[in-house]
Amino acid sequence: MYTVDLSGSELFRGAPGETLEFARAHAERISLASGEVLLSPERHNEHIYILQSGTLSLRFGSPESVEIRVLRPGVSVGEMSIVDGEPPSAYVVAREACQLVRLHREVVMGIITENPVACNLLRILSGWMKSNTAYILNDRLTIDELRGAAQHDALTGLYNRRWLDERMRRLRGDEMPLTVLLIDLDHFKSYNDLHGHQGGDSALVAVGEVLRKVARQGDAPCRYGGEEFLVLLERTPLEGGVVMAERIRNAMLVREVRNARGESLPGVTLSVGIATAGDRETLSGVIGAADAQLYRAKRGGRNRICF
Repeated sequence: MYTVDLSGSELFRGAPGETLEFARAHAERISLASGEVLLSPERHNEHIYILQSGTLSLRFGSPESVEIRVLRPGVSVGEMSIVDGEPPSAYVVAREACQLVRLHREVVMGIITENPVACNLLRILSGWMKSNTAYILNDRLTIDELRGAAQHDALTGLYNRRWLDERMRRLRGDEMPLTVLLIDLDHFKSYNDLHGHQGGDSALVAVGEVLRKVARQGDAPCRYGGEEFLVLLERTPLEGGVVMAERIRNAMLVREVRNARGESLPGVTLSVGIATAGDRETLSGVIGAADAQLYRAKRGGRNRICF
């Protein structure tokens, strides 16, 4: 028999003494390490858990998904799966080392089955709560999909101006090195006129694929507008930006362009302007400086970088 305090828990608040004694007689202590999963939709649950110390995290989708709620001492978890016999609808993960008390399904049902109306009420409420959880999870996935679509260019799959504007707002005031590459397809109007809009789109898609392939983790290639692309290189000084720009330019020189029918089209070249944010320079200012360098590259004969 474990001498544990259940009277302070939400589950047993106001319970008569004989109920508390019955529960104490069947309670088991368990410990969780930080990050350990207590409840999961992938496995059935046979217990109600009452948190004694530490904190738990409630998450939908996966153990690594966004935290929905923090659970503190006194709360209980696992009730719905005990009532309806189904696996849990969410993940419960230890945020830190935790001490818990658990009661087996048979113990809990032995307490509540004396009142059939209470059992029926619990089953009804559990069904509604699980249904609402499913709607919430579906809505969250839909919102994430819409947010992703709103932040990406439909043709190339790169980030778009909306994402870039939001990222610029978040970076405002940061003192880390920041380099911008502004990239333009050379003679794109002539290419578009000669090969049609579909051919031009194929060239833009090819550039997008090169940028994704060459970019490092953490780099942010965007379609800036029309035939212009921008790569945001955070924590990168000017020298690193020059190296990246040359990689992109050289990769495009050997990149094949094919139209929607799979037919080979002439390749395209790129001009690149590079600028790095100074201590007091705004991000819009550094983009303007990169644009000026891009203009120099165009005047200098194209298919080159300037910084």
